[in-house]
Amino acid sequence: MIHSKIERFESSQHRWFQIMAASLAYIAAHVVDYLLTVHGIAVSASQEANPIVRGYMDYFGVGKGLMICKSLMSAVIILGVIATHIAYTKRGNKFRVEYILYAGAILTFSGGALWLTKL
Repeated sequence: MIHSKIERFESSQHRWFQIMAASLAYIAAHVVDYLLTVHGIAVSASQEANPIVRGYMDYFGVGKGLMICKSLMSAVIILGVIATHIAYTKRGNKFRVEYILYAGAILTFSGGALWLTKL
């Protein structure tokens, strides 16, 4: 009985560590995308393709608007992943929510890399 509780606790800790690692990868991808976007806009006459992000940039300025939008988006996604993990864990499912963050990081890195083609 006590042994199974310890195993569940260790498994839970391991899952939270994986979610934290995926969150850090997701945040790192957004930092790289931020830097490439600001640099791409400063160097070329290009515009941000995402109309929501462009709206923030028009209202707050390029650097601040992009930072606010990326921060809000990252917080919403990470909190949503954590909420999903908690909801699915209570049901006994083993849904790997950190894969959502890894996929988001890959897509964000890819989107940021598109700025390199415009430089």
